[in-house]
Amino acid sequence: LTPQLYWQIGGSQDYYKLSSWWADSAAHYNRHLYPGQAAYRIIQNNWPATELPNQIRINRNNPKIDGSVFFRANMMNGKGFHDSLRTDFYRYKALMPVMSWKDQINPNPVQNFRFNKISPNGPYALVWDKPLPAPDGDSAYRYVLYRFTTPSITQNDLDNPANILKIEPQRYSFPSDPPGSGPYYFVVTSLDRNWNESTMSNVVQIQLPQIPVLSFPPNAGINIPDTVKLKWNSADYASYYDVQVSSDPNFNTGFIVNGTVTQDTFLTVTGFAGQQTYYWRLFSKNAAGTSSYSSVSSFTTGFPVAPQPAYPPHASLNQPLTVTFKWLTNELTQKYRFQLANSSTFNEQTIVMDVENLTDTTYTSDSLDYDKIYFWRINAANQYGTSQWSAKFGFRTNPAIGVDYEESLPADYMLQQNYPNPFNPATRISFALPKGGFTTLKIYDIIGNEVAEIVNQDLPAGKYSVNFDASDLSSGIYIYMLRSAGKMISRKMILMK
Repeated sequence: LTPQLYWQIGGSQDYYKLSSWWADSAAHYNRHLYPGQAAYRIIQNNWPATELPNQIRINRNNPKIDGSVFFRANMMNGKGFHDSLRTDFYRYKALMPVMSWKDQINPNPVQNFRFNKISPNGPYALVWDKPLPAPDGDSAYRYVLYRFTTPSITQNDLDNPANILKIEPQRYSFPSDPPGSGPYYFVVTSLDRNWNESTMSNVVQIQLPQIPVLSFPPNAGINIPDTVKLKWNSADYASYYDVQVSSDPNFNTGFIVNGTVTQDTFLTVTGFAGQQTYYWRLFSKNAAGTSSYSSVSSFTTGFPVAPQPAYPPHASLNQPLTVTFKWLTNELTQKYRFQLANSSTFNEQTIVMDVENLTDTTYTSDSLDYDKIYFWRINAANQYGTSQWSAKFGFRTNPAIGVDYEESLPADYMLQQNYPNPFNPATRISFALPKGGFTTLKIYDIIGNEVAEIVNQDLPAGKYSVNFDASDLSSGIYIYMLRSAGKMISRKMILMK
């Protein structure tokens, strides 16, 4: 039974009184009671942080209450409640209470409990054979693995949930890291579908695993490719291996891999830098603890270092629509890959150009748009692999369209009438600057609200012409205003749609 006892202790509907009444009623009919408890009200009703923990204590002090059901999981960490379950009330695993009115026949214990390889080339694990059928024909539905620090194990030890390590659905287990160094002792029991538990198996002691021996790449190997399959010899009694790969021989910084755990005797690693020496080591682990580190081996990658972008420089402005990108050469490189994007993320949606198999250290693009921000990068490759991507350089193209520089510079600041005028939806605005300086060209509606900014940058002296697209504006009279070097000129234009 799971009544919804979504009330506080001591209220008009008192959780203590209600849970006691339900517990007596369920026990009268020899049934289980798991009160439903309102974890969501910790936040919704602003219950104190102590409310649910105190309700759990009420449940646990009443032998007629078998557990709790919390509503609901994604609201359970209000005021740290989930954390209190994980670190306090539910810090140990538990077995489901047996429904005695259904079945009270215990299954038989497992057979041949041992610490062995699960396959000829596989890791070591705790392994057992299926138990013989019980008198009711049941075998085993789950298995309970216990860990102890002494080989003398009593029924009281099995009744202590702190000793439950895992509840497994299969006939083997890779125990988690122990709290300290062994020796440790293990037993396993079987459970039927009603969670009746067998007697314990034989006791298995696990010793520390041997130190693994590195085998590939060879120590001080050179011209290692960009993807490396690190290999080592299987260590006796090892269930797992913990691997480190770093550019630092002391393993303090520069990690490519740090603490990656695998049951295999190999690990495929990528993400290396070109022409870089790396160092690697590992240790083996099992349910008794960890070995010492293996010896340290090194290797040097053979593919190029990442190229260095040179032109256009990062964060540059007023770049033309035709740009020749340049980067610094790398003598080991056989080809380059160039990417241009309108975002620094360089995801599939933002890449506007992706050119492979370049053999020169320049690339010219003549398809850029006006007044756009672009980012570019390159990598380098040879027969040993591909470098990491270079740094990302960004630039902005020139917003002016059709910029003309005459041999004789204009004598004064000019802002010409837009053409055509009236217009729909685009028109062209020309202006002249006798001196260079920071210049803005902005559009305002008739009551003075700024609706567009066409130019906002340093410009050299010269004559300029820009397009203005008013597709997003409504019909009416607009003012366009030029400001440069303290000068201000404005004119009217008419948009007719």
